[in-house]
Order: sequence, then structure tokens, then C-alpha cells
Amino acid sequence: MLWFRNLQIYRLSADHALTSESIGSELAKRPFVPCGSMDMQSCGWVAPARHAPEEFAFVRQDAVLISLKTEEKVLPAAVIKDELDQRVLHIEQEEKP
Repeated sequence: MLWFRNLQIYRLSADHALTSESIGSELAKRPFVPCGSMDMQSCGWVAPARHAPEEFAFVRQDAVLISLKTEEKVLPAAVIKDELDQRVLHIEQEEKP
């Protein structure tokens, strides 16, 4: 059974010129890349079906399923490092004789 966190359904008119291959090839140009050390957020397209990881547009019946993945850092690394430095300094001062 499939569960979706955020599902949005769109219906296109019957005379559209999109094919599942053209959709998949366009989405493959912008795949998901995880956040780097300087990135606060990242988003990109992923394969919607685990058993077909190379397909960015998964076709079943008359539907095309696509999946956008986002990643967001909660705290910047600099904030964590500053807090850690303050705690280390505090512990070092308490342990000095």
C-alpha cells in the first residue's frame, strides 16, 4: 500500500503534446542532489518507483507519476559549532583546579 506525504493531482487537457518520455527526460536534467556544506536547502526530481530507479516519470494506466524531493537543513553548521565551542569552554573552566 502506498502512502503519500504531499500528493497533488493535475489533469491536463486531452490535446496536450506531452509524453511520458519527454517528461522523464526533462526531469532527468534536474535530479535531486543532497545539500552540500554551504547549502541551506536542495530540491530535485527522483524516481517515484523504487523498482525503477532510472525512470523519472512512472506510467500506470492513464497517469504519469513524478516525485520532487526536498531537503532542508534545520540549523546551519556555524550555529552548531558556536554552541559546541561555548559548551566545551564552559566544561573546561569547570574542570580546572
